[in-house]
Amino acid sequence: MRPPLPDAAHGAVVTDALRPYPMIDVTDWAVEQVETAGRGTNTWLSGPNGGRWLHKLTRVRPDRREGQDWAEKISAELGTLVGIPTAQVELARRAGTPGCISADLKPGAAWEFQAGSVLIAEFVPSFIPKTRSRQGHNLGNVERSLRSALPPVGRAVPGGLTAFDLFCGYLLFDAWIANQDRHVENWSVLRGPSGALRLAPSYDHGSTLGFNLTDVRRTRMLGDPDGFAAWLGRGRAEKFEDGRETSLVDFAHRALSMAPTATWDYWRDRFGSIKQEDWARIVEATPEMSDPARTFVDRLLQQNLRRLLDAGD
Repeated sequence: MRPPLPDAAHGAVVTDALRPYPMIDVTDWAVEQVETAGRGTNTWLSGPNGGRWLHKLTRVRPDRREGQDWAEKISAELGTLVGIPTAQVELARRAGTPGCISADLKPGAAWEFQAGSVLIAEFVPSFIPKTRSRQGHNLGNVERSLRSALPPVGRAVPGGLTAFDLFCGYLLFDAWIANQDRHVENWSVLRGPSGALRLAPSYDHGSTLGFNLTDVRRTRMLGDPDGFAAWLGRGRAEKFEDGRETSLVDFAHRALSMAPTATWDYWRDRFGSIKQEDWARIVEATPEMSDPARTFVDRLLQQNLRRLLDAGD
């Protein structure tokens, strides 16, 4: 179950996507612990109505405000749109600094979070998770590690889809939103009280959608269709041992080749049913984005969707 959202005094969920998503003030939320994994400073906070939320700061550089927060929020909403289980994300400010909060993925205190590195190490004793070569973090080991896992708990998932079938969907999602950051700590399982494993929802999507580009560069690429297409094509599954020279689109379809044909049939129907106006409402509802950033994200989603669908024909 997802933790309750703050009450009206701290923000509310927007049901009409044409209204801006709220910016929740989390300045007074109690700090539970500082997260040591990952880049940057992330802090676990306790919400006023209960529940744990991971607070992530957005980097503000001298020449630009980066977009980790809006990239996380848009990606979470896009995941829901296409049927990818994703972490719940809300935009937030803490002491005036922009960021976002991501709900704890564990259904309860008795559940244990285990990253992909833990799973792979169980049958690859020599596995070292943070090598430059990503040795051991490959599709074969991912598929093997997920054989005993079930789909995410509490999420609507069609019967018959395995955890690896869903992971294939995560990789298609990465290709759509231009996510090159699916490293071995960025996919996980949840171990329940009985010991059963459940694939965790997809999470940590802040490095997507061209979040760190300047508006000058976005505008330049939008005016150069060939350059824009080349930039998209350079997106690689670089956090996988067998994906460093492979495009995100081709890597996702390589994973699908390891799954039953029905897996692609399912995801093709899900991605193929998306309309531009569906994601446009999400982007429009996201505050603190520049006009070039909105246009860039729209174009990125259009072209990447076409690429991943065409690759499956």
